[in-house]
Amino acid sequence: MKTLKIIVISLFSLVLLLPMILFNHKPNAVSQTDNRMLAESPFSPEVWGKGEFTENFDKYIEDRIGLREEMILAKTTLYDIFFGEFVHPMYTSGKNDYLFGSGITTASVVYNSYHERFALMVKEIQDYCDARGVPFVFVFNPAKPALYKEHLPSGINYSRQWVSDFLGRLDKLGVRYVDNTKVLQAQKDNGVAVFNRKYDPNHWNYIGAYHGTNSVIAELMKDYPSLKENTDTDFVLSYEHKETLLQSQYPINEDVPKIEFVKKAQNDTDKYKDDIYLNKSYANFGYYVNSDRKSEGAPKLLMFQGSYMNEYGKEFMANAFSEYIHVHDYQNVIDFPYYYNAFKPDCVVFEVAEYTFMSTYFSYEKMGSINYNPTLASAINSAEKQEERVLNISEVVVTEKGEFVEIEWKTTAKADYVWLKLEQEYDFSTSSSGFITTVPKQDYLQNTQDLKIYVKNVDSVVCYS
Repeated sequence: MKTLKIIVISLFSLVLLLPMILFNHKPNAVSQTDNRMLAESPFSPEVWGKGEFTENFDKYIEDRIGLREEMILAKTTLYDIFFGEFVHPMYTSGKNDYLFGSGITTASVVYNSYHERFALMVKEIQDYCDARGVPFVFVFNPAKPALYKEHLPSGINYSRQWVSDFLGRLDKLGVRYVDNTKVLQAQKDNGVAVFNRKYDPNHWNYIGAYHGTNSVIAELMKDYPSLKENTDTDFVLSYEHKETLLQSQYPINEDVPKIEFVKKAQNDTDKYKDDIYLNKSYANFGYYVNSDRKSEGAPKLLMFQGSYMNEYGKEFMANAFSEYIHVHDYQNVIDFPYYYNAFKPDCVVFEVAEYTFMSTYFSYEKMGSINYNPTLASAINSAEKQEERVLNISEVVVTEKGEFVEIEWKTTAKADYVWLKLEQEYDFSTSSSGFITTVPKQDYLQNTQDLKIYVKNVDSVVCYS
């Protein structure tokens, strides 16, 4: 009897201690169940002093406790078996066996200062592109509940008035945009499944991506008639059977669309990805070259995109453009000039999904601090005074980074705006010891002797050469 008690106590203690023993201390860890970065230690430099310590500590323990993923799966499965309810941190169960992303509430989102600031950011990016003669298109992709309201859980009133207000604001600002809601709704009304019933309910499927990306390409064809929309002859459509949810071992039984392109673009991602700055939480990046489209005169596209495109849309864009560079838009797009200067695209697209309008994805504070450079030509033309000075070359530090060159001007000079001029112009941003910019290595090597730095202050422009 005593031995049995010892065994029971030991097993009970093990059950209590095992989650702590298997505690996840790894930095920058990602939860496959939640599809997000896990909370960092409240003692880490990036968290310390930000928000309430107790809240940060509780979130850290909750996110990092050992066997967390297994416990979530067990809870989901048991609730389904015993209560007929689907309980999951990422998904919400609807009618007729449909699943939706979590967070759907009866509370209506109201157009507010965040949406206003977001709209102004989009306008700033478009103005930057317009000033440089580069076509820009903003793309708004609807969430699944916007199209499948009849399958939402009882009691859910999914209001989209804020979307109408937001797009109306873009109209007033003169922003060029594509709203894929109508495009996808028309396909859905014709019996086409543009979202899966269960599998990966947070994103459109390949069929939705096909129609959504074609509407973007069609818009850019107004600027580049050589562009071509994708057709069903470009790829083979098939269906694959899914037995579990995308980010969970929870069992399902669904056939979902799959595409395979007849001819794939060349993937040059590895040449660039390690030398480009990306927010560590949102580091999806790709670079594709399509020689067939290049010979047809198709443009080079820089696209800031979210998970809709990252999961299912990128093959369609890679098939349409001569070069297709995609950057995970969340937080990164706010530093738009950095990527524009690094890649010098022919056209720019900024895509977002309906449910990503929050500071987790796009920082309210950073959006409010945008102050992009005007063009160098406009700065010179508007300056009342111009002068030339000799550049102290010892102040210029050049660092090769793969296909790029990082140029830092170490100076105590004050400036409203600073540019680097080689064959093309590049924007400097402030650094801890002066100003810094990233340029294509090829441009730097071919134009080193012609390097100039322009500084604008109020009504004067100084050229250092």
